[in-house]
Amino acid sequence: MHEVWLIAPDAAPVSLGTVADAPISVTYPRPPEGWQIAVSIEPEGGSPYGTPTGPVILTTVIGGAS
Repeated sequence: MHEVWLIAPDAAPVSLGTVADAPISVTYPRPPEGWQIAVSIEPEGGSPYGTPTGPVILTTVIGGAS
């Protein structure tokens, strides 16, 4: 199971939810510059602690003006 995280600068990750191993498309409002999206591998149902517990397989900086 993959869990998607939104991470503001100098803040703890916030879960955006879990996704199955299938193509998905999700639209969220554009966050401020410097925020990050991360994806971790988690147990079924997602992280039990509200932060990534499994390996983080993707991290990218997002946000700012388009």
